[in-house]
Amino acid sequence: MKMFFKFFGCSRARTKHLSSVALLKDNDTNTQKLDKSFNIQNKNNGIHIKIKSQNIYTIPEVSIDNKDNNKNLYGFNLNDDIEYDELLLSNDSPLICSYEINKIKFSKKGLIELFNELIKLDDWKNYWKKDNFTIDIRDKGSPINNEFYLIKTVYTLKKSELKNNKSIEYFIKFIYGNKIRPVWDTLLKNLEIIDGEIYKNYIINTWAKSPIFLIRERDSVEKRFIFKTNDITYIFSTSVPFNIFPQKKNVDRIINYINFFKIYEDEENYYFFSMNQSDFKMKIPQIILNITLPMTIKDWYNNLKNACNNYNIIDNKIEVINNKDEN
Repeated sequence: MKMFFKFFGCSRARTKHLSSVALLKDNDTNTQKLDKSFNIQNKNNGIHIKIKSQNIYTIPEVSIDNKDNNKNLYGFNLNDDIEYDELLLSNDSPLICSYEINKIKFSKKGLIELFNELIKLDDWKNYWKKDNFTIDIRDKGSPINNEFYLIKTVYTLKKSELKNNKSIEYFIKFIYGNKIRPVWDTLLKNLEIIDGEIYKNYIINTWAKSPIFLIRERDSVEKRFIFKTNDITYIFSTSVPFNIFPQKKNVDRIINYINFFKIYEDEENYYFFSMNQSDFKMKIPQIILNITLPMTIKDWYNNLKNACNNYNIIDNKIEVINNKDEN
């Protein structure tokens, strides 16, 4: 079980609800297999999508394994300099889920304000506070979804523990580099950019191996935004609507309602602050969560630290530092 926690953000967990819920759900209706606010049909060899009364997008049919490289196809803002209140993703993008409409503004300002709003929520319960990190869980969920636990973690990494790659920019590459992360994260089966610009605004498919026999593999498809403001680096990811990209055979797709992360530093430490809410499509009893989550987070950050100490990043590829096999 802890393998999934490690892989999909290193701190996400199933809530007290033991049964899965459908991905798309309107606030005022019952759970449905497909959100009725989406009108999806084939048109000109593509998918014709209308989100409520918003503009119509006609996008080519895209397979995760055979993607289209038109980087602005889904409404991403790929300008070099994006203003604080400027949209990172257009309001009529087909990547916006029904439950996100009027709740998430996809701008730097909007995402940061949502992050701060989540921090200020009441009814947080502390589950762990030692070994350089804390874990707080809100069983009431979030304003986006109230059926799954919202999990908040803060991990402190001393700069003295790092021999190499001492910068937030390196952490971003080790954690989010689609060619770099698979080298040190052995739980990863595949990490593929579907569209957009990596380390900026893009769609990512994360595919995890099965943790144990008889449990199927899991994957997620998310829209991700990475930016820096006031010396803090933010990473915001949320799932895309369920039916835009076809599911792989015998692979269960999880839902990431909230996958928020910020990294900052002072003279002595780096700080990793995460906020996660996910539906793993599997039963995870609370007692298992309580036992595995602290160990999972600690192990994941230790692996990240070891990767920074043992590898160099050169031209978006990593090479072993001081290879013992060298003569």
